[in-house]
Amino acid sequence: MKKVLLMTLAAGAMMLSACSTEKKNVEETATVQEVADTISYRIAEGYELMGGVKELITPKFGSSKAFNQYFKAKDAKATEIDFNSEYVIAAIKPDAKGVKLVLDGVNEASNDRVLMTYYTEEAPEGETNNMLLIVVPDSIDGYVDVKEII
Repeated sequence: MKKVLLMTLAAGAMMLSACSTEKKNVEETATVQEVADTISYRIAEGYELMGGVKELITPKFGSSKAFNQYFKAKDAKATEIDFNSEYVIAAIKPDAKGVKLVLDGVNEASNDRVLMTYYTEEAPEGETNNMLLIVVPDSIDGYVDVKEII
């Protein structure tokens, strides 16, 4: 009888500790989400990907020299970028046909990271956009991550 009682108590303690751990993980996840803040940005328009570019070495461009190796203005209406006080975050899909990249969000996390998320959607006929350029102030500095939401 004592063995049955001890086994029941042990099983109950294990179940309670499992519930406690699960609850703690949920709280930690919520805290991380609360830390992320939306940051100010502008979408750069009027640029095109240079011919032959298949991938980016980095998604963050802090100088016009680096930026101009991958992108060029299509016309005089291209968004002006002041690389003295701003940088560009880029996402590209050069081989994608009939799609456009759509910004989901730009957030700053507490661990000095800037996260840009985007998704693709079907583009109207004759209108494709296989890149997304975001202009961010230099005051928001950190490692840049670009993630596609599927």
